[in-house]
Amino acid sequence: MPDLHVNGAKLYYETFGSGPLLLLIPGADGRGTVFHDTAKYLSSHFTVACWDRRGFSQSLLIGVQDFADRLSVDADDACALIQHLSDRPAFVFGTS
Repeated sequence: MPDLHVNGAKLYYETFGSGPLLLLIPGADGRGTVFHDTAKYLSSHFTVACWDRRGFSQSLLIGVQDFADRLSVDADDACALIQHLSDRPAFVFGTS
């Protein structure tokens, strides 16, 4: 189970395939598993990363959270995950 420790959370993620990084950001329920079928389909062309947003499913909260600035924190988490997985620019797709 790969995870990434960031300020205030331990982010769970899974990767599929190889190639340029494609980060899939889940919307409402925050679970990366909603993208598994899509990730498997695209895995012949991309390294597809599916992650659970902080506080959802297998991504754990650590310490005090700033829920008033949730969107900015989620964006910072996405950037940290991209930097962790690749030293090149990434493609990003998100839902709401």
